[in-house]
Amino acid sequence: MDSKIRMRCPNCEATAAGAPERFEGPIKCPKCKTEGVWQRVADAQPEQTEEPKAPPEKKKKRKKKKAPTCKVCDDGKLTRARIHRMSSPVVIIGYILLLPTVIGTIGGLCIIVMGAATGTAAGVAGASSEGTSSEVDSTVREALEEAKIPISIIEKVVDQKPITKAERGSLTKDQVETVDVAETAIKVGEAADTIATAGVIGASGFAVGFGIFLIVLSFVNGLVGWLLIMKKDVLLCNQCGATVDAA
Repeated sequence: MDSKIRMRCPNCEATAAGAPERFEGPIKCPKCKTEGVWQRVADAQPEQTEEPKAPPEKKKKRKKKKAPTCKVCDDGKLTRARIHRMSSPVVIIGYILLLPTVIGTIGGLCIIVMGAATGTAAGVAGASSEGTSSEVDSTVREALEEAKIPISIIEKVVDQKPITKAERGSLTKDQVETVDVAETAIKVGEAADTIATAGVIGASGFAVGFGIFLIVLSFVNGLVGWLLIMKKDVLLCNQCGATVDAA
């Protein structure tokens, strides 16, 4: 006994089951009344269905950190800012020291060139340099104290003694930067005194010596001025203006 097969009308796609001999040649569809060669349902190609597309991944939004609340006024928000470490009068003095730096450097170069070319004396540098080192030490000490650096470290900086890694590790980033600038200012200040008081013989030698002294002194003024106008990172209240060290 032959097994039944299921066939499909090519016109209306109606299906019927029966013996294979029943569907040989063109046959008339009982549903749509048209003749045609029927296809076996198993032989028919399945309809292609589109796979559902996965929804696009949503980008995770980064949560913004809330600004801390000011503990002074209990209302404002603390935001990061950079402000001068020194008071306004000290900052003004720092800018005043920075202004003549370029002029002094150019003037020193001119004096050196003129002294070497004409052999004329430009003045005694040694007399002008008296007290330069002590003035630099005093200014540097005040700047270090304003930066809240421990007294033991300040004394080492002024005395030009090495600072240990442990002592540097106890300082903040701004304090370490302040100490580095202060050490450079003291070393250059002493070099200026040494050059000025070396006792250059001859008018041309005095001119060259004074020119070098003027350049070094201008450089020292620039370093001290920069030390006075340096800024630090703080958290600033947008309501009452209170500040807290960012470190």
